[in-house]
Amino acid sequence: MMLAVSVGVAALTARNTCAAIGCGHSYDRSLPCQCNSACVSHYDCCSDYSKTCGSGPGPSPSGGGVQRKQITVDGLSRTYNIQMPTGKMPSSGWPVAFGFHGWCSNGNDQAKYDYMRSLGKSTAIVIHPDGESDGTDCPSWNGAGSAGANAAGGLDGPICNNDKVSGNGWKCYPSCEKKGFCTTRGSPNKCRWSHCNDDVAFVLAILDDVKKTTTVDSTKVVASGSSNGGLFMYELASDARSARIFSVLSADSGLPQNGFNRGTLNTQMKFIEFAGTTDNYVYPYPNVASDPTKSYGSAYGWYYSAWDNTTNLWARQMGLKGDRKSLSAPSGLDCRGWSTDGSASGTQVTTCFFNGGHCRGPQSQWTLTWELFGIESS
Repeated sequence: MMLAVSVGVAALTARNTCAAIGCGHSYDRSLPCQCNSACVSHYDCCSDYSKTCGSGPGPSPSGGGVQRKQITVDGLSRTYNIQMPTGKMPSSGWPVAFGFHGWCSNGNDQAKYDYMRSLGKSTAIVIHPDGESDGTDCPSWNGAGSAGANAAGGLDGPICNNDKVSGNGWKCYPSCEKKGFCTTRGSPNKCRWSHCNDDVAFVLAILDDVKKTTTVDSTKVVASGSSNGGLFMYELASDARSARIFSVLSADSGLPQNGFNRGTLNTQMKFIEFAGTTDNYVYPYPNVASDPTKSYGSAYGWYYSAWDNTTNLWARQMGLKGDRKSLSAPSGLDCRGWSTDGSASGTQVTTCFFNGGHCRGPQSQWTLTWELFGIESS
């Protein structure tokens, strides 16, 4: 009996990698993860997808090339992918739009998902940075509690249900182990899923690198992120080094971990969040009986700041009056928040819901995001 169990576990483990499954297969619901191009937008790729199956920039938009650049930040070699616009630079300089990928993904995969290279082909510098792998096969972003705050994992109790988090649903990255936050054995708990390096410093270093060769419109530095990249939007908004640099932030299927809802230091910033009504990874609605400010994602066992708790703080910090309202919005989106004109495109602080799961929103969320960025579409 023990031999049968061991063989079963070994077979399941083997099916957790693209090296074992193979690349380019059709969606197979019996598999714990996928190894095809669609897994990028659905965020269900196996952890070795990029390494095993490859994920280059793909065909560049007509007239605009994508370059991969490398810089050193805090002694670490970091990379980002940049598309320079094909149009004429405005007198104020180029707008800059960042796109941040999800857990275990990379910048070029995010670019295939968020449409920004097409939307900004002639009108903006479009940058898709690569998260830090930190000695693993899973690039990530450190922000909004994804790495915990200490060995206890959070500032308001644990950020995960330790008994629920699966073996491949967390990581103790070497940078976090060095801080004493965790061990690879899962002690004191599994409540972290990103590295512990300084990603805000990386983003600021990218901007400095870009400014060496062109002029940037400092009033139009904007960003969007998905899943783990969506969480990172809240880090950029609350860190004193970056908060006043970004004028618009857009979070796709991402909320701060419980205890890390800090809002923003920039009261002029525009913020929009997109949330799936059936997202059981980052569940948007309050569903923790003991605390109505929390939400709990049953798929992986993580606690977040619920959507209304999150945007209520932003509204208070910005001095926005009255209750949130239902806003006119593009097809497929139900938007609620504060706006200058009653529309989602006039957003000050807004959450837009879509019928779907994690990172499965309609294309209209990306055109709305670009409109909110205030950058002309190509």
